[in-house]
Amino acid sequence: KAPIYGPFLDKLDFIVKRTKFIDGQLEEWLRDTNGSDRRQLIVLGAGYDTRAIRYQSQGLEVYEIDLPTMAEKKSSMERFYLENMNKTLSLNIQHVPLDLNEIFTCSKSLVEILEERGFQVDDKTFVVCEAVLFYLVPNAVQKLLTEVFQLPECRYCITDSLSKVGVKPGGPPTPSAKEKCEAWLVRNGKQLVAHDAVFGGAIHFVGAK
Repeated sequence: KAPIYGPFLDKLDFIVKRTKFIDGQLEEWLRDTNGSDRRQLIVLGAGYDTRAIRYQSQGLEVYEIDLPTMAEKKSSMERFYLENMNKTLSLNIQHVPLDLNEIFTCSKSLVEILEERGFQVDDKTFVVCEAVLFYLVPNAVQKLLTEVFQLPECRYCITDSLSKVGVKPGGPPTPSAKEKCEAWLVRNGKQLVAHDAVFGGAIHFVGAK
């Protein structure tokens, strides 16, 4: 008889796998861009993401975007950490309070909002989108990805459902989840560099440039 906690272990395994995929893509990009004057990390729907701390030795300019209440809570937690647990650490983080669902109706693009906080469009940039698109309306998803795909010096890591951009799970064995994802990226002028899928293609792990 399967243990009652089996489904929870499956979910934890998925989260661990997702984290390793993102970290692997980020570390590959850091190696590829070593020696660049300035590198930027954008974390969409940042939540409690810790990469700004874990990779602070890389000298990244970090832009964490999340709901205003979450952005304030995260900022407060980081201040506590720096004041009480690691006084020698220096972080370069911009907390951008923004409901990403408002991107569709906002008068400014996401890039324009980031530029107001020091973001440089032409600098090397890595975008993380980890389990964010689930929570956004389809129009917001499409506009958000269209905007970040316009960045000229950018690498992307998306670990999410792609149903709202037309990459749907299921159907016949061909095309595969990877082939569907790659076709979507090509239509948007991007190249697939790494891919995995879980839950029958319902969730994609995507590295792209």
